[in-house]
Amino acid sequence: SMARPRPPKRLEEHSIDPEGEFAVNPREHVFMLAAQITHHRDKKLEARMAPLGLSLQHWRCLLVVNRIADCSMSDLSRFGMADRTTLTRSVDQLVAKGLVERHVSPRDRRLVLLRLTKAGDRLYGEAVRVMLALNAEIVACARPVEQRDLARALESLLAGLIPDSEDLEAIATFGRPGFLNPLK
Repeated sequence: SMARPRPPKRLEEHSIDPEGEFAVNPREHVFMLAAQITHHRDKKLEARMAPLGLSLQHWRCLLVVNRIADCSMSDLSRFGMADRTTLTRSVDQLVAKGLVERHVSPRDRRLVLLRLTKAGDRLYGEAVRVMLALNAEIVACARPVEQRDLARALESLLAGLIPDSEDLEAIATFGRPGFLNPLK
């Protein structure tokens, strides 16, 4: 049997949902739910990627390197949502496994770019099918209209966090500026 959480000793006025629908004010509830959804999805995704020999961080690297042609470490950090030190370690491991290769930019010899190898591309194809199946399972409980409404609401929140419109567009469209961008 699960222990029931203890009620807080003192409820702060700002944490109470004035309509009584949620345990806390919707302003706080949104972020708590988003964090919980991300945490639980990440755990499930990591477990499903493990048989492919991929950690969650390795999968994110493959995803970004596949999506961004001639991916720089800055692009990988921006879209992979991790710091460069962690990413350098992950990329080193992916290079050692023969999944990613580094090459020098023809325009700027100081810039190292990343791309998937043929083996990386094959593994990416397997991994993306795993991810898409999990995502479909997770969102199956919500009607398509609810999924779209939620995506739009999350885009609005992201817009409140990223004031630079070009940066926002790049992140919200995963590097596809102008692609069906409802943020404009």
